[in-house]
Amino acid sequence: MSLDLLRIHRASNFWQRLRGLSFKSRLDSDAALLLPRCSSIHTCFMRFPLDVVYLDAQGFITHLAPHVKPWRMSLGTRTTTQTLELSTGGIDRLDLKVGDSLAA
Repeated sequence: MSLDLLRIHRASNFWQRLRGLSFKSRLDSDAALLLPRCSSIHTCFMRFPLDVVYLDAQGFITHLAPHVKPWRMSLGTRTTTQTLELSTGGIDRLDLKVGDSLAA
């Protein structure tokens, strides 16, 4: 599976990471937010739930967190190094499983 299936915005700097998807009204089903150097997320100030995909440094899925509601925390595993936020249902739509590779 490739990340080419999604329009991915990369939140690389402090301000992009701080803002994330907070205060947005929705996330399109073909869009995603990639957070490098990130092993956990929060959904504070979010208006909608997310599916969260946790990845290791090689792009393998280490953990999946479907339907994370606003005002929650979600943690990856000890090998997680990056996080991909999808619209709710994205894990099922893309048929993602722990161990799948999302490396380009």
